[in-house]
Amino acid sequence: MPSVSRETIAPPENRSTPSRRRTPDRVAFTLLEFLVVVAVILVLASAILLVAGKFMETSRKARAKAEMHEISLALRAYRAAFGCWPGQTQGTNDVTREGGAHASILEALTNSPGGKVFLKVPLEVSRQAKWLDPWGCPYVIAMDDNGDGLAEMMTTDLTTNITDTVAIMSQGPKKDDPSGRIFSWSR
Repeated sequence: MPSVSRETIAPPENRSTPSRRRTPDRVAFTLLEFLVVVAVILVLASAILLVAGKFMETSRKARAKAEMHEISLALRAYRAAFGCWPGQTQGTNDVTREGGAHASILEALTNSPGGKVFLKVPLEVSRQAKWLDPWGCPYVIAMDDNGDGLAEMMTTDLTTNITDTVAIMSQGPKKDDPSGRIFSWSR
């Protein structure tokens, strides 16, 4: 049997094998650690975006309500000052005004006889000659032209009498979905 010297075979504790443990020489992340960090960041970012989207939608609805209230107050002040609505036709029926029909109302509220300003509007509203809601659609405005105390709102898919002299509606975030509409009156 051949003799084996102790010097040729090193004991296991003295062998130099690559270590899987971190040493001061190895400070980088592993691919798995990096992917876990990226996944956590993506989950947090999606949660933040979801909350921000809901907040933005809520703020748009609040802005629409505030704008409708401001327009309504200006229309009432005009009527109190001049005894008629801006652009009133003196007809026997109420008229619902949309889009291009805003031009005469805007002109009357921003540049009325005697130079009185009932409503200050942003420059882009003046140029377009119509009020757009936060989603880019014109407000629908109904005024009690016939003096019966009811504003009749008539659109292609909505006809209703509102027990108020002014009624304003926004199509809301989904133009094709009537459930998302925003009204200046309680429904």
